[in-house]
Amino acid sequence: MIIVLFAVLLLGACDGASGTFLFLHLKNLGASQTVLGTYLFVKKASEIPAYVISGSIIRKLGHEVVLGVGFVVFGLRFLLYSFVSNPWWAVAIDTLNGYQAVTWAATTSYASISAQDELQTVAQAIVTTTFCALGDPLGDLVGGQVFDRFGAVVLFRAFAVSCLIGFILFYLLYICFGSKKNSGENMLTDSG
Repeated sequence: MIIVLFAVLLLGACDGASGTFLFLHLKNLGASQTVLGTYLFVKKASEIPAYVISGSIIRKLGHEVVLGVGFVVFGLRFLLYSFVSNPWWAVAIDTLNGYQAVTWAATTSYASISAQDELQTVAQAIVTTTFCALGDPLGDLVGGQVFDRFGAVVLFRAFAVSCLIGFILFYLLYICFGSKKNSGENMLTDSG
């Protein structure tokens, strides 16, 4: 479970930074209220079909692959954000936010299968707290310093690199601690 919580913390930081600082960047680029509203609508609406198919994706790829791809998708989004000069491009880029729904479904599903029946609620609370109450503000805190000192482009590229590093660390933690106990199960269920 520790490996998953590590991933959830980092992905929460990415979510916090993307949600806060892309919005500010778009405002700085002169985005109208229409663009901002459309961006937020597309960002959230893209999650609906992803939630619908998330179960089949998780069954096919496994929890660990879904979480790893979550880092890749966030990294790609950050990299693409760094090239946005027309605010409407953010609307197109954030259709990728739908994958965050698949990642979230994988983390909550993993918490559910890892916990004993009487600890289901506790496991869900730990995952949600790690993402929302620790990761998200961490992304805002770190992102705010970078955004203030270096601007949006450096922030987005730094977070893209952070996603790559997070992916590598997640993969290495899995290789070292998650896959050795029972190769017949998904790797992360062995370390929980």
